[in-house]
Amino acid sequence: MKNLKSAFKPVPERFHYSVQSAIDEAKLTEKKRFHLKHPIRAIIAAIIIIALIPSSVFAVNKILPIFASKKGEYGLELKMDSKSSSKSPKYVKLNVKIPKGFKKSKNSGNIKYEKDIDSSDNYLSFLLIRPEKNSKTELLKNVKEYKETTINGNQAYIIKDKGGYTSRIETFFENVNILLTCYVGADIKVKEALTFIKGVSITEGTKNNHTEYVSPDDGTKAEIGYFLKESKYLPLSIGKEVTYGNDLDLSISYKIDSIKILDKPFDKDKNKYYFEGDDFGNHIDSNFNLIPQKNEKWEYGDGVNTEDKLISSKTEKMKFVVAKVTYTNHSNEPTFGLNFGIEYLDKNKNGDLLNPDSTITMIQYNKDIKSGNDIYTGNLKKGESHTYTIGFTVYESQLNKACLTISNEPDNADLDKYGNDYDLTYFTRVR
Repeated sequence: MKNLKSAFKPVPERFHYSVQSAIDEAKLTEKKRFHLKHPIRAIIAAIIIIALIPSSVFAVNKILPIFASKKGEYGLELKMDSKSSSKSPKYVKLNVKIPKGFKKSKNSGNIKYEKDIDSSDNYLSFLLIRPEKNSKTELLKNVKEYKETTINGNQAYIIKDKGGYTSRIETFFENVNILLTCYVGADIKVKEALTFIKGVSITEGTKNNHTEYVSPDDGTKAEIGYFLKESKYLPLSIGKEVTYGNDLDLSISYKIDSIKILDKPFDKDKNKYYFEGDDFGNHIDSNFNLIPQKNEKWEYGDGVNTEDKLISSKTEKMKFVVAKVTYTNHSNEPTFGLNFGIEYLDKNKNGDLLNPDSTITMIQYNKDIKSGNDIYTGNLKKGESHTYTIGFTVYESQLNKACLTISNEPDNADLDKYGNDYDLTYFTRVR
Protein backbone atom coordinates (compact mmCIF):
# COMPACT_ATOMS: atom_id res chain seq x y z
CA MET A 1 0.00 0.00 0.00
CA LYS A 2 1.81 3.03 -1.15
CA ASN A 3 0.61 4.74 1.18
CA LEU A 4 -2.56 5.29 5.34
CA LYS A 5 -2.26 8.51 14.69
CA SER A 6 -1.31 4.97 11.61
CA ALA A 7 -3.51 8.29 8.41
CA PHE A 8 -4.75 6.06 10.23
CA LYS A 9 -2.70 8.76 12.19
CA PRO A 10 -5.39 9.77 14.35
CA VAL A 11 -3.54 8.76 17.44
CA PRO A 12 -4.69 7.17 20.69
CA GLU A 13 -8.01 5.41 20.40
CA ARG A 14 -7.89 5.47 16.66
CA PHE A 15 -4.44 4.01 16.73
CA HIS A 16 -4.74 0.81 18.56
CA TYR A 17 -6.81 -0.49 15.68
CA SER A 18 -5.36 1.59 12.89
CA VAL A 19 -2.82 -0.82 11.50
CA GLN A 20 -5.28 -3.66 11.18
CA SER A 21 -8.13 -1.53 9.89
CA ALA A 22 -6.17 0.41 7.36
CA ILE A 23 -4.86 -2.68 5.74
CA ASP A 24 -8.09 -4.65 5.84
CA GLU A 25 -10.25 -1.77 4.77
CA ALA A 26 -8.08 -0.78 1.84
CA LYS A 27 -8.77 -4.28 0.46
CA LEU A 28 -5.27 -4.65 -0.84
CA THR A 29 -4.55 -7.82 -2.76
CA GLU A 30 -1.66 -10.21 -2.22
CA LYS A 31 -0.06 -9.08 -5.44
CA LYS A 32 0.31 -5.42 -4.50
CA ARG A 33 0.07 -4.36 -0.92
CA PHE A 34 1.17 -0.79 -0.60
CA HIS A 35 2.47 0.09 2.83
CA LEU A 36 1.69 3.39 4.51
CA LYS A 37 4.70 4.04 6.66
CA HIS A 38 3.48 6.53 9.20
CA PRO A 39 0.65 5.61 11.56
CA ILE A 40 -1.41 8.78 10.92
CA ARG A 41 -0.37 8.79 7.35
CA ALA A 42 -1.30 5.17 7.27
CA ILE A 43 -4.89 6.02 7.90
CA ILE A 44 -4.95 8.79 5.38
CA ALA A 45 -3.33 6.43 2.99
CA ALA A 46 -6.01 3.90 3.53
CA ILE A 47 -8.54 6.52 2.67
CA ILE A 48 -7.22 6.99 -0.81
CA ILE A 49 -6.40 3.42 -1.76
CA ILE A 50 -8.73 1.40 -3.98
CA ALA A 51 -8.44 -0.88 -6.96
CA LEU A 52 -7.25 0.60 -10.25
CA ILE A 53 -9.87 1.55 -12.71
CA PRO A 54 -9.84 2.32 -16.39
CA SER A 55 -13.14 4.07 -16.87
CA SER A 56 -14.86 7.40 -16.75
CA VAL A 57 -16.00 9.33 -13.70
CA PHE A 58 -19.43 10.90 -13.66
CA ALA A 59 -19.36 14.36 -12.18
CA VAL A 60 -21.91 16.34 -10.17
CA ASN A 61 -22.12 20.08 -10.70
CA LYS A 62 -23.99 21.23 -7.59
CA ILE A 63 -21.96 23.56 -5.38
CA LEU A 64 -22.60 22.31 -1.84
CA PRO A 65 -20.34 22.22 1.23
CA ILE A 66 -18.35 19.52 -0.58
CA PHE A 67 -18.17 19.26 -4.35
CA ALA A 68 -16.41 16.67 -6.47
CA SER A 69 -14.60 16.98 -9.78
CA LYS A 70 -12.66 14.62 -11.99
CA LYS A 71 -8.87 14.89 -11.82
CA GLY A 72 -6.92 13.20 -14.59
CA GLU A 73 -8.30 9.90 -15.89
CA TYR A 74 -8.95 8.11 -12.60
CA GLY A 75 -8.75 10.65 -9.78
CA LEU A 76 -11.57 12.29 -7.88
CA GLU A 77 -11.01 15.55 -6.02
CA LEU A 78 -13.29 16.44 -3.12
CA LYS A 79 -13.18 20.15 -2.34
CA MET A 80 -14.78 21.84 0.62
CA ASP A 81 -16.37 25.28 0.79
CA SER A 82 -14.33 27.25 3.31
CA LYS A 83 -17.55 28.71 4.76
CA SER A 84 -19.37 25.40 4.97
CA SER A 85 -19.01 24.68 8.67
CA SER A 86 -20.46 26.80 11.43
CA LYS A 87 -19.08 24.64 14.27
CA SER A 88 -15.87 22.69 14.82
CA PRO A 89 -15.85 21.32 18.37
CA LYS A 90 -12.53 20.08 19.72
CA TYR A 91 -14.01 16.70 20.64
CA VAL A 92 -16.53 14.74 18.59
CA LYS A 93 -18.35 11.48 19.25
CA LEU A 94 -19.35 8.85 16.67
CA ASN A 95 -22.72 7.34 17.62
CA VAL A 96 -23.88 4.15 15.92
CA LYS A 97 -27.24 2.39 16.04
CA ILE A 98 -26.40 -1.13 14.91
CA PRO A 99 -29.12 -2.53 12.59
CA LYS A 100 -30.30 -6.12 12.72
CA GLY A 101 -27.88 -8.55 11.08
CA PHE A 102 -24.75 -6.56 12.03
CA LYS A 103 -22.46 -6.59 15.05
CA LYS A 104 -19.48 -4.60 16.31
CA SER A 105 -16.08 -6.15 15.55
CA LYS A 106 -13.94 -7.14 18.50
CA ASN A 107 -11.21 -4.76 19.68
CA SER A 108 -12.25 -2.10 17.17
CA GLY A 109 -13.48 0.64 19.47
CA ASN A 110 -16.46 2.12 17.69
CA ILE A 111 -15.15 2.08 14.14
CA LYS A 112 -15.66 -1.37 12.61
CA TYR A 113 -18.76 -3.54 12.18
CA GLU A 114 -19.50 -6.87 10.54
CA LYS A 115 -22.45 -8.45 8.85
CA ASP A 116 -23.30 -11.78 10.45
CA ILE A 117 -22.33 -13.95 7.47
CA ASP A 118 -19.46 -16.32 6.69
CA SER A 119 -17.23 -13.98 4.70
CA SER A 120 -14.00 -12.02 5.05
CA ASP A 121 -15.44 -9.08 3.05
CA ASN A 122 -18.45 -8.42 5.28
CA TYR A 123 -17.26 -5.28 7.06
CA LEU A 124 -18.14 -1.62 7.42
CA SER A 125 -15.29 0.44 8.83
CA PHE A 126 -15.35 4.14 9.72
CA LEU A 127 -12.74 6.88 9.68
CA LEU A 128 -13.36 10.48 10.79
CA ILE A 129 -11.49 13.31 9.07
CA ARG A 130 -11.42 16.92 10.26
CA PRO A 131 -10.63 19.28 7.38
CA GLU A 132 -8.35 22.03 8.59
CA LYS A 133 -8.09 25.69 7.69
CA ASN A 134 -5.49 25.18 4.97
CA SER A 135 -6.51 21.67 3.92
CA LYS A 136 -9.77 21.75 2.04
CA THR A 137 -9.11 19.06 -0.56
CA GLU A 138 -9.12 15.27 -0.50
CA LEU A 139 -7.73 13.54 -3.57
CA LEU A 140 -9.15 10.05 -4.10
CA LYS A 141 -7.28 7.81 -6.52
CA ASN A 142 -8.35 4.98 -8.81
CA VAL A 143 -12.01 5.94 -8.91
CA LYS A 144 -14.32 4.31 -11.45
CA GLU A 145 -17.51 6.23 -10.75
CA TYR A 146 -19.31 8.11 -8.01
CA LYS A 147 -22.74 9.37 -7.18
CA GLU A 148 -23.88 12.23 -4.97
CA THR A 149 -26.70 11.63 -2.50
CA THR A 150 -27.91 12.73 0.94
CA ILE A 151 -28.10 10.67 4.13
CA ASN A 152 -30.26 12.12 6.91
CA GLY A 153 -29.83 15.52 5.29
CA ASN A 154 -26.03 15.18 5.17
CA GLN A 155 -24.27 15.43 1.83
CA ALA A 156 -22.66 12.15 0.76
CA TYR A 157 -20.83 10.46 -2.12
CA ILE A 158 -21.03 6.78 -3.02
CA ILE A 159 -17.70 5.83 -4.62
CA LYS A 160 -17.07 2.62 -6.57
CA ASP A 161 -13.91 0.93 -7.76
CA LYS A 162 -13.07 -1.21 -10.76
CA GLY A 163 -14.63 -4.34 -9.28
CA GLY A 164 -18.07 -2.74 -9.43
CA TYR A 165 -18.81 -2.96 -5.71
CA THR A 166 -18.86 -0.08 -3.28
CA SER A 167 -15.42 0.95 -2.06
CA ARG A 168 -16.56 3.61 0.36
CA ILE A 169 -19.16 6.20 1.21
CA GLU A 170 -18.06 9.72 2.14
CA THR A 171 -20.55 11.68 4.30
CA PHE A 172 -20.06 15.26 5.48
CA PHE A 173 -21.49 16.11 8.90
CA GLU A 174 -21.62 19.88 8.65
CA ASN A 175 -22.77 20.31 12.26
CA VAL A 176 -19.32 19.26 13.51
CA ASN A 177 -17.20 19.80 10.37
CA ILE A 178 -16.32 16.11 10.00
CA LEU A 179 -16.01 14.04 6.83
CA LEU A 180 -16.92 10.43 7.65
CA THR A 181 -15.36 7.77 5.43
CA CYS A 182 -17.05 4.37 5.49
CA TYR A 183 -15.08 1.53 3.88
CA VAL A 184 -17.52 -1.06 2.54
CA GLY A 185 -16.64 -4.74 2.08
CA ALA A 186 -17.42 -6.45 -1.20
CA ASP A 187 -20.13 -8.60 0.38
CA ILE A 188 -22.10 -5.63 1.72
CA LYS A 189 -24.76 -4.23 -0.65
CA VAL A 190 -25.01 -0.48 -1.24
CA LYS A 191 -28.52 -0.43 0.17
CA GLU A 192 -27.34 -2.18 3.35
CA ALA A 193 -24.46 0.27 3.81
CA LEU A 194 -26.71 3.28 3.33
CA THR A 195 -29.23 1.87 5.81
CA PHE A 196 -26.42 1.38 8.34
CA ILE A 197 -25.11 4.93 7.88
CA LYS A 198 -28.62 6.32 8.46
CA GLY A 199 -28.19 5.12 12.04
CA VAL A 200 -24.91 7.00 12.43
CA SER A 201 -24.58 10.46 13.92
CA ILE A 202 -21.64 12.60 15.01
CA THR A 203 -22.11 14.93 17.94
CA GLU A 204 -19.91 17.05 20.17
CA GLY A 205 -17.90 14.91 22.58
CA THR A 206 -15.91 15.47 25.74
CA LYS A 207 -12.30 14.87 26.75
CA ASN A 208 -13.31 11.65 28.48
CA ASN A 209 -15.83 10.48 25.89
CA HIS A 210 -14.91 11.09 22.28
CA THR A 211 -13.87 9.43 19.01
CA GLU A 212 -10.47 10.24 17.52
CA TYR A 213 -10.39 11.91 14.12
CA VAL A 214 -7.67 12.42 11.51
CA SER A 215 -6.31 15.86 10.72
CA PRO A 216 -4.02 16.47 7.74
CA ASP A 217 -0.42 17.07 8.72
CA ASP A 218 1.02 20.57 8.34
CA GLY A 219 2.46 21.21 4.90
CA THR A 220 0.12 19.00 2.90
CA LYS A 221 -0.80 22.03 0.79
CA ALA A 222 -4.48 21.17 0.83
CA GLU A 223 -4.05 17.72 -0.65
CA ILE A 224 -4.91 15.07 1.90
CA GLY A 225 -3.16 11.77 1.34
CA TYR A 226 -1.54 12.82 -1.93
CA PHE A 227 1.99 13.12 -0.62
CA LEU A 228 4.31 10.70 1.11
CA LYS A 229 7.59 11.32 2.81
CA GLU A 230 10.55 9.28 1.71
CA SER A 231 11.14 6.25 3.90
CA LYS A 232 14.38 5.96 5.80
CA TYR A 233 15.27 2.42 6.92
CA LEU A 234 17.26 2.16 10.15
CA PRO A 235 18.79 -1.11 11.47
CA LEU A 236 17.25 -2.63 14.58
CA SER A 237 19.34 -5.26 16.34
CA ILE A 238 17.74 -8.28 18.00
CA GLY A 239 17.16 -7.57 21.67
CA LYS A 240 17.11 -3.77 21.39
CA GLU A 241 13.99 -2.16 22.88
CA VAL A 242 12.27 0.71 21.05
CA THR A 243 9.36 2.83 22.30
CA TYR A 244 6.51 4.14 20.17
CA GLY A 245 4.65 7.15 21.59
CA ASN A 246 5.46 9.10 24.72
CA ASP A 247 2.26 9.73 26.67
CA LEU A 248 -0.44 7.84 28.56
CA ASP A 249 -2.65 7.65 25.47
CA LEU A 250 -0.02 5.85 23.42
CA SER A 251 3.26 4.46 24.71
CA ILE A 252 4.25 0.96 23.64
CA SER A 253 7.75 -0.51 23.67
CA TYR A 254 8.78 -3.53 21.63
CA LYS A 255 11.84 -5.60 20.81
CA ILE A 256 12.63 -8.54 18.56
CA ASP A 257 13.78 -11.54 20.59
CA SER A 258 14.50 -14.02 17.79
CA ILE A 259 13.90 -14.85 14.12
CA LYS A 260 13.84 -18.35 12.61
CA ILE A 261 13.37 -19.62 9.04
CA LEU A 262 11.35 -22.86 8.79
CA ASP A 263 10.41 -25.14 5.89
CA LYS A 264 6.79 -25.39 7.06
CA PRO A 265 4.44 -24.01 9.74
CA PHE A 266 4.64 -25.77 13.12
CA ASP A 267 1.14 -24.87 14.39
CA LYS A 268 -1.82 -26.79 12.90
CA ASP A 269 -4.55 -24.57 14.36
CA LYS A 270 -6.03 -22.85 11.28
CA ASN A 271 -7.69 -20.18 13.43
CA LYS A 272 -4.29 -18.66 14.17
CA TYR A 273 -3.60 -17.85 10.50
CA TYR A 274 -4.87 -15.03 8.31
CA PHE A 275 -3.94 -14.39 4.66
CA GLU A 276 -5.11 -10.95 3.74
CA GLY A 277 -7.74 -11.13 1.02
CA ASP A 278 -7.16 -14.85 0.39
CA ASP A 279 -8.08 -18.30 1.71
CA PHE A 280 -5.93 -20.40 4.03
CA GLY A 281 -6.00 -23.34 1.57
CA ASN A 282 -4.32 -21.26 -1.12
CA HIS A 283 -1.19 -20.93 1.03
CA ILE A 284 -1.00 -24.04 3.23
CA ASP A 285 -2.16 -27.52 2.15
CA SER A 286 -3.88 -30.21 4.23
CA ASN A 287 -0.50 -31.59 5.38
CA PHE A 288 0.58 -28.11 6.47
CA ASN A 289 3.11 -27.74 3.69
CA LEU A 290 3.60 -24.32 2.15
CA ILE A 291 2.10 -23.94 -1.32
CA PRO A 292 4.27 -22.14 -3.92
CA GLN A 293 3.05 -18.62 -4.69
CA LYS A 294 3.20 -16.26 -7.64
CA ASN A 295 5.80 -13.55 -7.29
CA GLU A 296 4.54 -10.67 -9.40
CA LYS A 297 6.38 -7.50 -10.36
CA TRP A 298 4.33 -4.41 -11.03
CA GLU A 299 4.89 -1.01 -12.53
CA TYR A 300 2.66 1.15 -10.40
CA GLY A 301 0.55 3.92 -11.84
CA ASP A 302 -0.24 7.11 -9.98
CA GLY A 303 -3.96 6.33 -9.75
CA VAL A 304 -4.80 9.63 -11.40
CA ASN A 305 -3.46 9.47 -14.96
CA THR A 306 -1.90 6.00 -15.16
CA GLU A 307 -2.82 2.46 -14.17
CA ASP A 308 -0.79 -0.39 -12.70
CA LYS A 309 0.86 -2.78 -15.17
CA LEU A 310 1.99 -6.35 -14.51
CA ILE A 311 5.63 -6.67 -15.61
CA SER A 312 6.42 -10.30 -14.72
CA SER A 313 5.01 -13.26 -12.81
CA LYS A 314 6.60 -16.53 -11.70
CA THR A 315 5.71 -19.22 -9.16
CA GLU A 316 8.21 -19.63 -6.32
CA LYS A 317 8.74 -21.86 -3.28
CA MET A 318 7.99 -20.33 0.11
CA LYS A 319 9.57 -20.43 3.57
CA PHE A 320 7.94 -19.75 6.94
CA VAL A 321 9.62 -17.00 8.97
CA VAL A 322 8.80 -17.01 12.68
CA ALA A 323 9.67 -14.12 14.99
CA LYS A 324 9.26 -13.69 18.72
CA VAL A 325 8.57 -10.06 19.65
CA THR A 326 8.04 -8.69 23.15
CA TYR A 327 5.64 -5.77 23.70
CA THR A 328 5.26 -3.74 26.89
CA ASN A 329 2.28 -1.42 27.33
CA HIS A 330 3.08 1.82 29.18
CA SER A 331 -0.18 3.57 28.20
CA ASN A 332 -3.69 3.58 29.63
CA GLU A 333 -5.16 2.03 26.48
CA PRO A 334 -5.24 -1.79 26.74
CA THR A 335 -5.36 -2.51 22.99
CA PHE A 336 -2.78 -1.74 20.30
CA GLY A 337 -1.68 -2.83 16.84
CA LEU A 338 1.02 -5.42 16.15
CA ASN A 339 2.33 -3.74 13.04
CA PHE A 340 5.39 -5.78 12.09
CA GLY A 341 5.70 -6.81 8.44
CA ILE A 342 8.08 -8.36 5.93
CA GLU A 343 9.61 -6.14 3.24
CA TYR A 344 12.14 -7.08 0.55
CA LEU A 345 14.74 -4.34 0.79
CA ASP A 346 17.47 -3.53 -1.71
CA LYS A 347 20.10 -0.79 -2.14
CA ASN A 348 19.87 1.97 -4.70
CA LYS A 349 22.86 3.45 -6.55
CA ASN A 350 23.60 5.70 -3.58
CA GLY A 351 23.69 2.76 -1.20
CA ASP A 352 20.42 3.68 0.53
CA LEU A 353 17.95 0.94 1.38
CA LEU A 354 14.57 1.00 -0.30
CA ASN A 355 11.59 -1.23 -1.03
CA PRO A 356 11.57 -1.28 -4.87
CA ASP A 357 8.12 -2.86 -5.15
CA SER A 358 6.58 -0.90 -2.27
CA THR A 359 5.08 -4.14 -0.97
CA ILE A 360 4.73 -5.49 2.53
CA THR A 361 3.50 -8.82 3.87
CA MET A 362 1.64 -8.25 7.11
CA ILE A 363 1.45 -10.80 9.94
CA GLN A 364 -0.02 -14.10 8.71
CA TYR A 365 0.28 -16.12 11.91
CA ASN A 366 -0.14 -15.15 15.56
CA LYS A 367 0.15 -17.83 18.23
CA ASP A 368 -1.76 -15.75 20.79
CA ILE A 369 -5.11 -15.33 19.05
CA LYS A 370 -8.30 -17.35 18.84
CA SER A 371 -9.35 -16.04 15.43
CA GLY A 372 -7.49 -14.70 12.40
CA ASN A 373 -9.60 -11.54 12.51
CA ASP A 374 -7.61 -10.44 15.57
CA ILE A 375 -4.20 -11.26 14.14
CA TYR A 376 -2.86 -7.69 14.28
CA THR A 377 -4.17 -6.92 17.76
CA GLY A 378 -2.34 -6.95 21.09
CA ASN A 379 -4.14 -6.56 24.40
CA LEU A 380 -2.08 -5.73 27.49
CA LYS A 381 -2.89 -3.85 30.66
CA LYS A 382 -0.73 -0.90 31.65
CA GLY A 383 2.73 -2.13 32.62
CA GLU A 384 2.19 -5.63 31.23
CA SER A 385 4.67 -7.34 28.90
CA HIS A 386 4.10 -10.30 26.62
CA THR A 387 6.11 -12.14 23.97
CA TYR A 388 4.11 -12.76 20.80
CA THR A 389 5.06 -15.45 18.28
CA ILE A 390 4.25 -14.19 14.78
CA GLY A 391 4.84 -15.70 11.34
CA PHE A 392 5.06 -14.83 7.65
CA THR A 393 5.41 -16.72 4.37
CA VAL A 394 8.47 -15.49 2.46
CA TYR A 395 9.75 -16.19 -1.06
CA GLU A 396 12.66 -18.61 -0.73
CA SER A 397 14.60 -16.91 -3.52
CA GLN A 398 14.44 -13.56 -1.70
CA LEU A 399 15.41 -14.57 1.84
CA ASN A 400 18.58 -12.49 1.57
CA LYS A 401 16.46 -9.38 0.95
CA ALA A 402 13.65 -10.17 3.39
CA CYS A 403 13.51 -7.93 6.46
CA LEU A 404 11.24 -7.75 9.48
CA THR A 405 10.15 -4.11 9.58
CA ILE A 406 8.13 -1.81 11.80
CA SER A 407 7.30 1.87 11.36
CA ASN A 408 7.98 4.13 14.30
CA GLU A 409 8.04 7.71 15.41
CA PRO A 410 11.70 8.74 15.72
CA ASP A 411 13.37 8.79 19.11
CA ASN A 412 15.26 11.95 20.12
CA ALA A 413 18.54 10.85 18.53
CA ASP A 414 16.92 9.95 15.23
CA LEU A 415 14.80 13.10 15.33
CA ASP A 416 17.92 15.25 15.76
CA LYS A 417 19.56 13.47 12.83
CA TYR A 418 16.68 13.23 10.34
CA GLY A 419 14.16 15.81 11.57
CA ASN A 420 10.72 15.37 10.06
CA ASP A 421 12.02 14.85 6.54
CA TYR A 422 11.49 11.07 6.53
CA ASP A 423 9.14 8.36 7.66
CA LEU A 424 11.42 6.17 9.75
CA THR A 425 11.16 2.38 9.54
CA TYR A 426 13.28 -0.01 11.58
CA PHE A 427 14.42 -3.23 9.90
CA THR A 428 16.01 -6.52 10.95
CA ARG A 429 17.15 -9.00 8.30
CA VAL A 430 15.60 -12.45 8.63
CA ARG A 431 18.97 -14.09 7.88
